[in-house]
This record gives sequence, structure tokens and C-alpha cells, in this order.
Amino acid sequence: DGTLTNTGGAVGYITDNGQTMSTVFDRTWKSQETGTVTDVTLEFDMTNSTIDLAAGVTNYNNVRLLIDEDGDFSNGATAYSPTSIDVANNLIYFQHDFMPSNGNNLTQNNGFFFTLASIELVVANFAMNDSTICVGETIVFSDSSYTSPVTWSWTFNGGDVTTANTQGPHSITFSLPGTYNINLLVSDANSSDDSTLQVIVNDFPTINAGLNDTVCDGENYTLTGINPDGGILTWNNSITDNIEFTPINTSEYIITALLNECESTDTVIVVVNPNPELIVPSSFSICDGEEAILNATSIDADDITWNNNIINNQSFVPVSTLMYIGTATITDGTIVCTTTDIVTVTVETNPFVNAQANGDTLITLCQGDSYTLIADNPDNGILTWTNGVVDNIEFIPVDSLMYYVTSNFNGCIGTDSIIIDIVESPNVQTELDQRICYGDSVLLNAITNVPLVTLTWDLGQINNTYINPIITQTYTVTASLGTCSSTGDITITVMPLPDAGFSYIPNPITVENTEVEFTQFNTFEGEVYIWNFSDGGSSSIEAPIHLYPEIGDITYSVQLTVIDSIGCVDSSNTEVTIFDVIVYYIPNAFTPDGDDFNETFQPVFTSGFDPQDYHLMIFNRLGEIIFESYNAEIGWNGTYNGKIVQDGVYVWTVEFGELISDKRILDTGTITLLR
Repeated sequence: DGTLTNTGGAVGYITDNGQTMSTVFDRTWKSQETGTVTDVTLEFDMTNSTIDLAAGVTNYNNVRLLIDEDGDFSNGATAYSPTSIDVANNLIYFQHDFMPSNGNNLTQNNGFFFTLASIELVVANFAMNDSTICVGETIVFSDSSYTSPVTWSWTFNGGDVTTANTQGPHSITFSLPGTYNINLLVSDANSSDDSTLQVIVNDFPTINAGLNDTVCDGENYTLTGINPDGGILTWNNSITDNIEFTPINTSEYIITALLNECESTDTVIVVVNPNPELIVPSSFSICDGEEAILNATSIDADDITWNNNIINNQSFVPVSTLMYIGTATITDGTIVCTTTDIVTVTVETNPFVNAQANGDTLITLCQGDSYTLIADNPDNGILTWTNGVVDNIEFIPVDSLMYYVTSNFNGCIGTDSIIIDIVESPNVQTELDQRICYGDSVLLNAITNVPLVTLTWDLGQINNTYINPIITQTYTVTASLGTCSSTGDITITVMPLPDAGFSYIPNPITVENTEVEFTQFNTFEGEVYIWNFSDGGSSSIEAPIHLYPEIGDITYSVQLTVIDSIGCVDSSNTEVTIFDVIVYYIPNAFTPDGDDFNETFQPVFTSGFDPQDYHLMIFNRLGEIIFESYNAEIGWNGTYNGKIVQDGVYVWTVEFGELISDKRILDTGTITLLR
């Protein structure tokens, strides 16, 4: 048993008889003759042994008997081939004479070492980066032979280079479709071997995207590739072959045919022509019997047509409500692009109207009589009468006339008429409208051109008498004679009196600033202004400024009289008071010693304070009130409960009111009592 494997020492070792050993057995035997022995048959049973060759192939023909004198099998060994081989039983036979006379310089004294070794034949092998390619593509062939061959002979059938004698790698391009055998023959000193692989070169599939074409914007289109080879077809832009789609704009479409991993492409350009502009009028309504005009426009169309035999921009009379289709056409060679739009023309029925709901066609009235025309209008159209008449509104016809009424319903007109005959009536005349001031009286008088006429005023007044209206009022007088009558009126406008109210600043006024600015409340009401300032001064301007004497506690009655543009008069009076400013002094010490000088303590007021609003309190150091007074004329004499208090400092508070306002003043301090 054993393993025929590479020990490392015998790799590439060349024996004395010129054979190169690749592997050596891991068992060694020794033979030593003591007599004369001729050939000895050595039988090796390889059943339980392994021949491990680089190529991975077990071949008993490669096994050699290796004989060496010193047993290291590193040099001076001789290799012998098998005498016979029993492959079925894994037996290898060698016949050998171990005598030194074999001519191999072996000495009998030392004996002979022998073992098994092997030579390894070269094994051709190569790799390629692809085995199936398309026409015009390149394959790289790389040698992967075993046992280090020294010569290479390549045969590239179908390639742009057909032979090569170097190891490579070799890049070979195949220009024609087909199946080609690629062969590599390698050799070394011991052997040679070849290997063949097959290359399949596929042709590119035939593909035709079709002719360039033109469509109109929004038109559906179908791209169909011509592919007789039956490849898998794909289009760019997410297009599916032979499936309708709508091109958005002019584009180049690329079709790809895939067959046996070979791709062919073709392109087609689909030009998208814009549709012509078309501007049509909005749908509209007309009345029965009216003309209509359909005027469509376009800046780029070659022609504009309408259905129903309508000619663009020419009038026609629609007989019923219809939809009219306008078509704009633009022609580019054989490509005709169109744009359509619809206009609905609604034909409205003209409304029915009767000038007088009761059916009358003639109305007789007295001159000055009022009358109300009420048309029969079942369609609820908008009614319009001639001569300024408003339907269902009373009016006074002036002359005998024919009155026409029209009913407008959705712009459609129906017409009827009625005659009103006027019989002369008595004429009444009043004074012109007047304006009076509030509180004045006015004469109410009317005259007539016909005798025996009765004059009646609507508010019960007697003709040719004075009245005193308090509000603006229109007075109507009726002149009656038989069934005919006439009226007249006069409007008495009662004008309000102008507002003479006024204000002034500053307010309040003190002796420190006696310049007063007066302002009327409603300056736009006056034409004439008369001011009396009650100090001998006056003014005639709207907003005067007056300087009063600097004397306090004096009140002046100021009067303003205002006269407006029609002579109405109003006046008002306002009292203006000049106030003193408050001035006071509080001493900080007093001496109640009986010498009649500085005997009492009290605040000294010069002006501006209200003596009716006064309160003085004195406190000792314990916070007790020892003096209190509500009269500014009475001060503290330095006693408490009738007894003289001690010298010292006492606290006081005083509270009093201003004359100029309701303001109260609180002051606090100390007073020193000395004797």
C-alpha cells in the first residue's frame, strides 16, 4: 500500500537515462544480491495505492521503476518502464537485473534502493470568457493546460486570426455566424495533448422600425417592427410593439430585437404636427326669426368650415336649437390636421304680450288723469312701454297717443299696443316751491283757468291762507270740473335753524392763560357770525380767539348769533369763568409765646382753593390727633385739651379742594413748635 505522490524532491528530476520524474512513491525498498541473480520480476499491486497526478488522471503507463544506489533518489537514479500491466487487477510488472554489470555504475556492496515514480504527460486544456457570442464580438482564449507544456499550437476556426503558437491569452473576433471548433495542441519533452472546445457565433436579428411618419397632435399611432427572425422586440419611451399610443411631441423611437442574446436596433422618427388654432364664439341664444353669425378665427388654419351648410362669418337664420361644429384644417403634404369645437345656438321663442290685460284697445281719460297700464305677460318677460310708461305704475298721459309695450324674455321681444285718448281738463297752477325757516309761515294759494272749478288741497288746507309747517311737506291741490280734474302741488321746504352752539379752549380757563379760542359746533351752517364776549369785545369770524383780562373768579356770558344762507337765525349763550390758580404757603415753625407774633400754625392760601372743602389735622409723636380744623381761618395755637404742649416737632396733614376743578389736594409735613 502507498501513495504515488509528489514528495517535492523528485519534481522535475531527470534520471540518468534522461527521463523526467514528476512524482515519487512514498515507500522505498532495498535489494542486495549475495549471489548471481539475473532478471527479477517485481509485481506491484496498486489496488490500495493512489497515483496522484497533476492532471488528475490515473495512467499506469506513466509509472516507472526508479533505482538508486544511495536511496535519496535525488540524482544518479535510473528509471525503467513497466514490463507489463494488468489493468483489470491493478497490477504493474517490472523485470530488472540488480547486478552492477548493468552498466549503471551501481555497486553490489551497498545494494540497491528502488521505489515507484511517475512521469506526467502534458494535458491540453484552455478556457474562454464566452462560448456564445454575436457576430463581430471577441472571445478571449486562455491556456489552462496541465504539467507546464512548452509548446502551444492554437487553431481558431472562423476567427479573424486562425492560428497562434504562443500561450496567449488570445483575443479572437468572429465576423461570420456559425459553430466553430477551437483546438489547442500542447507538448513537452515527454508528451503532447490537444483539446477542442466549441464556439457558437450568432448573427444579429433583422429588425426594421418602419419609415419615418407624421401624425397630428392628439392622433393615435401604432409602431410595428418588422422582424422575420422572431426576436423579442422592445421600444423605448415605454412603447409596446403593435399597440396603439398617442405621441406627445416629435420623437425618435428606437426598436430593439433580441435573439440568442444578440441585439439589433433601428429607429423611426414620428413627427407630431400641431393642430391648427381654432377660436369659436361661446354658445349663445337668439330669438326666433333673428339672424346669427358664426365667426371662428385661426392664425394658422388653411380653412374653417361649419356643419349644417353654414359658411363662416356669414349670417343665417336658425330655425331651431342646434349644435354647430366648427372645423379648422391645416394641410402639410398629405397630412391634414384638424381642430374642432362646438357652438350651441339656442333659438328662444318670442314671448306673448297683450297691452291691456282686460282686452281693451282704447282708453279715454280726462286731461291730467292718471292711469295704470297693466300688460298681460304670461311668459314673465321684462316689460317696456313707450313714452316713459312703466307697467303697473300709475302715470298721467299728456296727449292722445298710442302706447306700445314690449316683453323682453331672454332677449326675445313680443310687442302690442293700446290707444289712450285725452279729454281737456281744468288747469290748476300753484306758487313755486318755497324754502322757509323753521317757525315761519307761508301763503298756500292756487289758481285755475276755468271758472266754476272746485279747488281742494289734499291736507285739508283752505286755498289762499297762511300755514305754519314744521316739516318739509308737499301740498297737492285738485281742480275738479265734472269728471275731469287736474292737480298741482307745491313743496314747502322747512329749513332747520343753524346751530349756534359752540365750545372753547382751554377749559377751564385760568388767570395764567386768558386767551380763549371759540369754535362753532357746525361751521358749515353759517354765513354770518356775531360774537359778544361780554367784556366789551366782539367778533364776526367763525372761530375767533379772544383775550380776557387776567382777573380771577369772574364769569362772562358769551353769546353767538348765526345766520345761514337763507336768513335763518339761531343764537346761544355760554358762561365762561376765569379761575384763579391755587397758591398757598405752609410755615415750618411757629412760636405761641404770647407776644402776638407767629402765635398760630395754619396754611396760608392766596388764591384758587375752595374754603368750603378744607381739613387740617395735627399729630403728636404717638400719632394722636391733637388738633383738627375744617376752617382755613382757624389755626393751631399750640395747645391740646386746653393745655400747652411741649416744644418739639409735630406732624400735620391738610386736604383741600381746587376751585377750578373737583380735584382734592393732600399735603403732609412737620411743624416745629418753639417758645
